[in-house]
Amino acid sequence: MRTLAVYSIKGGVGKSTLSVNLAVLSAMAGQRTLLLDLDPLGSSSYLLDVKPKKSHDASALVKGGKQLTKQIQATNFSSLDILPSSTAYRYLSILFDAKKHSHHRLEKRLEELIPTYDLVIIDASPTMSLVSENVLYASDIVLVPVVPTPFAVLAYEQLLGELERLQQKDTQVHLVVSMLDRRKKLQVKIAAELLDRSEALQSVIPFASEIEKMGEIQKPVVTSKPKGKGALAFRGLYEELVPFLRERSPSEHTDKKE
Repeated sequence: MRTLAVYSIKGGVGKSTLSVNLAVLSAMAGQRTLLLDLDPLGSSSYLLDVKPKKSHDASALVKGGKQLTKQIQATNFSSLDILPSSTAYRYLSILFDAKKHSHHRLEKRLEELIPTYDLVIIDASPTMSLVSENVLYASDIVLVPVVPTPFAVLAYEQLLGELERLQQKDTQVHLVVSMLDRRKKLQVKIAAELLDRSEALQSVIPFASEIEKMGEIQKPVVTSKPKGKGALAFRGLYEELVPFLRERSPSEHTDKKE
């Protein structure tokens, strides 16, 4: 099982639309996929039209086991499940902090799901907290959507600094240019500079009306308008990610040798 986190410390960068479309594409490719909506705002859950059960709270991610699995729900897409968001996730850092190995609680919970899923995609909250540290420790790949503006680039650099502080040398970081408005010269210029970076994926997510309408129709653009420029961009991005998603983690290599 591979774990992909879609994470930025800046909000409004297209994180949830990216998470949902990638999760749907993964499921359509036959991968048993779980979308973990860790953002208390619950945008991914809303886009997939899934509401949390009344019993759902943050304790499921702390205790794991049956308490976690019973909160996971099927979506309208075959092979795609979701652990919906909860407003109680606002207190998840406090709950993690009260436990031993507080920085690795999420990693331990996800290990329980290895027999069930091929890929876990985490829609992470745009914060720097104990929860975000858990996300970074638990993830094989961190996909960072960056709108080509000066403040978004600054936020990306701060995130790279956070990864260095956590000494996450085995975590792959990939940048994706998001919400590019080609009518704006500054955005086009900054996008070109970002795409020159070694960690940048080359599929650019455009600023497009069909992507914005996802919130209105509650459907991913890869199925609602599969031939549109937004859907084509998400498909291109997924294809770029496939080789990384198929790699084994260091622990999987070790287990095989043993």
